[in-house]
Amino acid sequence: MTAPAVPPADRWQRWRERGRSALASGATRAVAGVAMTAGFAAVFALRMRGDFGELVDGLRDIALAMLIPAVVLNLFDVWCQAVRLRALLRHLSPPPTSRLFAALLIGIMGNNLLPMRMGMVLRAQYLSSRHGFQLASMLSVLVVEGFMDGLVLAALFVPVLVIVGSDTGVFWAVLLSGGVAAGGLIVFRLAYAERWAARFRPLWERLRRAPVPGPMARQFASWASAFAEGVASVRSERSLALAALATAAAWVVTAGVYYTVGRAFSLDLDWTAYLVLTAAINVSGLVQASGGNVGPYEVVATEVIAGFGVPRGTAGAYAIVTHLVRLVPLTIVGLALFAWHTAMPPAPRREEG
Repeated sequence: MTAPAVPPADRWQRWRERGRSALASGATRAVAGVAMTAGFAAVFALRMRGDFGELVDGLRDIALAMLIPAVVLNLFDVWCQAVRLRALLRHLSPPPTSRLFAALLIGIMGNNLLPMRMGMVLRAQYLSSRHGFQLASMLSVLVVEGFMDGLVLAALFVPVLVIVGSDTGVFWAVLLSGGVAAGGLIVFRLAYAERWAARFRPLWERLRRAPVPGPMARQFASWASAFAEGVASVRSERSLALAALATAAAWVVTAGVYYTVGRAFSLDLDWTAYLVLTAAINVSGLVQASGGNVGPYEVVATEVIAGFGVPRGTAGAYAIVTHLVRLVPLTIVGLALFAWHTAMPPAPRREEG
């Protein structure tokens, strides 16, 4: 006896339920994060063999008072990112920068505690629930932010990497990320140009007429519309310029955090070393399987600082402390904000365009 055919709408609903169940479990993400952390922790420990005494001495001799301005700079770094986010949301009437600052801190907290950069999804969900933005729009803004990070990082630091003769791998990784970022922004700009939009319109119409279940087609159309709405800031030269300036400020402040912690360790390093470190750590976090990039961060930071003549034990201590400065305060503040806003009623949801 032949089994009854399942209607397309029911198949679509089952597919969505299975996908949500798989995402909710998070087992794959957790296993990948733990495995990466354990692997890089083992690499870090092996590289520190014979240098643990020096590492402990470095931690003992640190000037703790110098960590206070490093924490303040770290918060200012997030504020610069909030200014950038507001510039990229100008066309959507965003909330004040202070509220976007809170959203970023909550997202950073999620990244520090969850693997696979799930804090970015948490941030998008927070902005969607608290300020009425569409979820797909907030996720598409993340793409533009990533492109802006890669492009500005390459523009600022590639000349420095050439001058100081940095590791070839770091140089090409930064250059490649900058090229991909520039290409992505150009594609978005072209997509909004009338000339190219007219060329893609027939293709879009054919996709809309494709024989797919009605609920799937409507869901895809809703996602596509929201995604396009999120990246519409690329049409405005002013928005892109403001976002680029805020991104450059954020990268310089990040390097300032590393410099300030270096002063706490009394490291005799030129400022260019901290720019190279900033670029290298950013590259190491492009694929962030572990929460807070724990493991890869320590290995990369140690190797970069040791490459500038700092004893390996001291470089390892520096890597640990800088990561704690970057992780702990922001995680605590993010958790506090998340708990506070969870107890408050959300804002009315925006009407979908």
